[in-house]
Amino acid sequence: MKIHEYNEMMRYLTRPQEDPSIKQLAASVPYDLPNPETRIQELATGGEVIGKPGGLVEPGVMYYGTSKVKTGKFKYPITNQHGTVWRDKPFIHKPLSTTQQKLADTIKKEIGRSLTQPELTRIRKNQVTKVSEFRSFIPADIWKETTDKIKKLRLKKVNINLSDEAFAKKLNDVYKIKTRSRKPWTNMSVGELQKSLKISDTVGAKATRSLDEIKKIVGTLKKGEQILKDFDAGKISETQLRSKASHKVHQTKPETKIRLKNG
Repeated sequence: MKIHEYNEMMRYLTRPQEDPSIKQLAASVPYDLPNPETRIQELATGGEVIGKPGGLVEPGVMYYGTSKVKTGKFKYPITNQHGTVWRDKPFIHKPLSTTQQKLADTIKKEIGRSLTQPELTRIRKNQVTKVSEFRSFIPADIWKETTDKIKKLRLKKVNINLSDEAFAKKLNDVYKIKTRSRKPWTNMSVGELQKSLKISDTVGAKATRSLDEIKKIVGTLKKGEQILKDFDAGKISETQLRSKASHKVHQTKPETKIRLKNG
């Protein structure tokens, strides 16, 4: 007999005796117990387990305390990634601690509005512990409302021809609007926002350039000479000519600056 065969034989002969009561207990367990994985999934959807005499649950009720549909006493919604269920009692958020409430009040003062429940939840979970961390959690829809407002202000007659630096100062001092990172505006941050809003060619002090300056800029283009001939012949308008010049100015190629300097 080989050694490993001997070892297997000895393990079998010296194994503990099986307790017969274990088989009796297993036989007494009902076969209709819920599957653990299914139960976990059901709990994740918002179901609550509360004792009910006789194990009865009303029709349409997932678990005692929640329902798949809004009906009768089940009128308080609670939503997560799995969907919405309806509770018989309103959901009460855990109060913020003293430190968390102080942070929430500071953020509210800086942004000029009340915080939403998702924002408060991030503070409650200590995902945001200081004002500087709040930036990455500003919802995109709220920031879009702010940028839409800035766009309307920039296109007003009193602002459209201001330089980016002058408009940045006005945003800071007059309109009291800050950047998404809660910082003051600069000419660079205003310029970047205007590019994203696609109004760079419409606003700013550059709109006051004379026609001679526009022609000089267009002349630096590869086909600038032909474009100027088309303009003189009436084939393109002054607006189109200015648009081509504006586009060229926004390019920072060294050869453009050299041509303008030597022209």
